[in-house]
Amino acid sequence: MSFPATPALSEDDSGLIAYRREPDGTPVTQILYIDVNPAHNLEDADTSAGKVWVELLDLIQDAPGFRRLYWGQRLEEPEKVQIHVSKCVGHACPYPDVFCRITEHPLFCVHLGELLE
Repeated sequence: MSFPATPALSEDDSGLIAYRREPDGTPVTQILYIDVNPAHNLEDADTSAGKVWVELLDLIQDAPGFRRLYWGQRLEEPEKVQIHVSKCVGHACPYPDVFCRITEHPLFCVHLGELLE
C-alpha cells in the first residue's frame, strides 16, 4: 500500500528532503509560553502588573509584520500564560523573524522580568 507524498515536503536535485516554503505574505502563528508570578493581576490595567503587561503586549503589536494577538491564563494554573501571535512571512513582512527576536528586545526582557518577580 502506498500513500501520497506529503505536500509540505519535496526532494531537491541532491536527494535531500526539504520543507515547502509558504507563499510570501502567508500568516503564521507563534506561541509564547510564559510563567508569571500568580500574585500579579494581568487583566487589570490599573495595577502596576497590568500596566507592564499592556506595555509588553504593545511592544509585540508594534513589531513589523504583526497581524493579531491572543493571550490567556490557565484557569487551574494562573501563572501559566500563553500568547498567540499571528504574523506575516516573506516579502510582505520586512522582518520575518521579528517575533523570534522580540523576546531578546531589552524592553521586553525588562517587562517580563517585572512579571516574574
